[in-house]
Amino acid sequence: MSDEKASIVSAYRASQQVEGFLSRHEGVLLWHLATSRVGHGLIVEVGSWKGKSTIWLASGSKLAGNEKVAAIDPHTGSQEHKERYGLVFTYDEFISNMKKFGVSDWVVPIRETSRAAAENWAGDIRLVFIDGSHGYEDVREDFQLWFKRLEFGGRLALHDSYLIPGGPSRLVGELLMGKEPIAHVGFVGSITFLEKADRSLFQHARNLLLAFVFRHFGRVAGYGRPPFRFWLGLLLSATDRSVADVFWVNWQAFFRLKRSNGLSYKDLRP
Repeated sequence: MSDEKASIVSAYRASQQVEGFLSRHEGVLLWHLATSRVGHGLIVEVGSWKGKSTIWLASGSKLAGNEKVAAIDPHTGSQEHKERYGLVFTYDEFISNMKKFGVSDWVVPIRETSRAAAENWAGDIRLVFIDGSHGYEDVREDFQLWFKRLEFGGRLALHDSYLIPGGPSRLVGELLMGKEPIAHVGFVGSITFLEKADRSLFQHARNLLLAFVFRHFGRVAGYGRPPFRFWLGLLLSATDRSVADVFWVNWQAFFRLKRSNGLSYKDLRP
């Protein structure tokens, strides 16, 4: 088994044992983005919960010999967590999971809010994954805090932001209409990923098209309709080089994990 395959399979098996809301396809995407050697600087994760997504990010970056993952979370839960679970404290379990699954040496836990961590931040950032509070004001603040610190050419991914009702999708729709240097937008599962880069005329037009889709298809592609989101996301990504990432991720998530774990297509579809 190649090192790449072993890392993906190991991250998948480990993540399956950690509570959280992240699909296999989304995990493979995070692993893939973390292995990229474009740019330099730490990986920043906003919202770690118990470490499901952290395992994928740290596994990919560790394999590539890239920088470590700064896992930012006060570990007291977002409003959604508190409404669902009551009193929340996840730090001890997070640390235990990092040690248990062999990535603690590639993770720097930062037990602070996103704002506090950003205000004290020093250093370069090449990848940001935002999965904190899904309230619109909160996710907008997280984006503003970290996007300006992300180096040009770096990439940013937002969870639950692709045609799912809520703050993250609303934010993405607005960003696509705005003037932020956003290009090469792609979609895997519920994640929207993008590059911080100057937009060509084509990229500007493409962003406007994507914004139109977010505005008019958000309700149609709501909860319970993942096949529609999958095929629409693939079609939209096909208009840009981000489609290479999308195809690679879905290929790995299905064929590599299927063969290694005896899973069926029904088990592995997004």
